[in-house]
Amino acid sequence: SALKAKEYGHLLALSDSIKEELGSVFIFLMSQHLEKNIFVCATTDNLAKKGLNAKRFLSLYAEALSLKGGGKDSVTQGVIREMGKGFLAEVEASVVQFLSQKS
Repeated sequence: SALKAKEYGHLLALSDSIKEELGSVFIFLMSQHLEKNIFVCATTDNLAKKGLNAKRFLSLYAEALSLKGGGKDSVTQGVIREMGKGFLAEVEASVVQFLSQKS
């Protein structure tokens, strides 16, 4: 829907400005929306080249975090099918675990 496209647009713009500001960063943004909860996962090129990319994160953690989506190494987007009470803590733990892996 147009509303969802606009919502993704906001998250993508935010991730771009964070990347510009910080230079080397892995980002997971989400928006609790009326229809669906959506996410954008993005990373800077230097991290993507080390294997710490958004597409790999999605493939490894989609099932555990109930994520459905796709994209490319630098950015993925999609929906969060189920967001339980401890969802934020699960995302945080998953990102920390992912970033601590040796590429």
